[in-house]
Amino acid sequence: MTSVVPLLTLVTALQLTPCQVPGASEAARCGTLEVYENRTAATGRKIPIKVVVFPAKSPAPAPDPLFILAGGPGQSATEFAGVLIRDFAFAHERRDVVFVDQRGTGGSNALQCPLGGSFEEVVHSVAIGVDADLPAVRACRAELERKAVLPY
Repeated sequence: MTSVVPLLTLVTALQLTPCQVPGASEAARCGTLEVYENRTAATGRKIPIKVVVFPAKSPAPAPDPLFILAGGPGQSATEFAGVLIRDFAFAHERRDVVFVDQRGTGGSNALQCPLGGSFEEVVHSVAIGVDADLPAVRACRAELERKAVLPY
């Protein structure tokens, strides 16, 4: 049976400090939560999970915040928080809006390697079926294995 850490324990472990997020006109609170890379084992290497919170504007905020997780592949929610907070103005009035980088993205142990060329060139070459530079892919994997347990 797997034990589950109560959410309250995690929340008290996250220290938020005032910060200015690029693109946002209002102050936010930022922090990083250290978690085990292997959640099940709950031992071993820890990785950071980056969090940005925009506190509700209302003096009597709703108790349930809005959590924003970016999609993939590899997008960071916190890197776009300054722009996206405007899109969530309807919720921000009464709720805290919390941006969280998922594991392996942005400020949460980002797993990225440059494979040569611009992002657009790499995407275009994959889209038209050009083989990837296998030595570069192998080197990328070796680099990522230093900071993350990779499947396969």
